[in-house]
Amino acid sequence: MDVYQETVGTFDKLASQYQDKYMAMEQYRDTYLAFCQALAVASPRVLELGCGPGNVSRHLMAQCPDMQLLGTDLAPNMVSLARQNVPGARFEIMDARDLGRVEPGLDGIMAAFCLPYLSPLDAQALIAAAAATLRERGVLYLSTMEGLASQSGFQTSSAGDRVFTHYHQGQQLQQWLAPRFELLDLQRRQYDDGSHRATDLFILARKRLA
Repeated sequence: MDVYQETVGTFDKLASQYQDKYMAMEQYRDTYLAFCQALAVASPRVLELGCGPGNVSRHLMAQCPDMQLLGTDLAPNMVSLARQNVPGARFEIMDARDLGRVEPGLDGIMAAFCLPYLSPLDAQALIAAAAATLRERGVLYLSTMEGLASQSGFQTSSAGDRVFTHYHQGQQLQQWLAPRFELLDLQRRQYDDGSHRATDLFILARKRLA
């Protein structure tokens, strides 16, 4: 079993616990609002990658009720919970690494804390696929834990369940974005839940005109 399969299996197994911990989180709500405001079109077509139980989807639909939102996740139990939590959106099982297969012309792509579960090579490929999938002036939202690649590795719970977490650096992500995107906003915030500390990185970018 590769690290992706094991990580998805853990998220699928612990979907309800993840929902209980993260569904009510409000501290990044302002960044979701900034994404919605940057879309600047009526009934925007938005794809969310790594939607989990719908915690971010719920904010997006509350702030932009006419959004045509498709949320995707590779863990079936996460998708099932998202459908229950956000009935106004659609949800499907999909690997974020398959973004290149999505029909182009999207107004926005939301990838909230999807990158921590993608290798640097796959993160770079996702940014390239986003550029091909978004319409001109379309908006991309990325968030991740910032850190050195050497920090990447398995995180193991007390029950022995493991998730492989990749750390990414803002400078590298900006280099990958630069050829096709203009940076709208970049923020760093400290996260500390008592048991885990991290620097969370938030990037909002707009696809350049061809």
